[in-house]
Amino acid sequence: MDSSTNSERIKRRLTIREEVLQTQPVTITKEQHMTSFHFGEEVIGGFAAGVIGTLLGFPLDLVKTRYVYACVMLSYMSFMHIMCVM
Repeated sequence: MDSSTNSERIKRRLTIREEVLQTQPVTITKEQHMTSFHFGEEVIGGFAAGVIGTLLGFPLDLVKTRYVYACVMLSYMSFMHIMCVM
């Protein structure tokens, strides 16, 4: 096949597609509208989830870290006490 023939076919198909798209109105059903992406709502929801996660998560992580540190220090101090007694 000739490359000019292929390019002519492609141009013809694109022209037909553009004509079809221009002549057929686009309709959105209620179901499609309800499932469409709402950017503003997603941003607000993500922001709220991040703020809540930070406000609840940070204090809990801090308590957990201090608890683990205290347990390690207590264990270390107990070990040192046993070593000094012997």
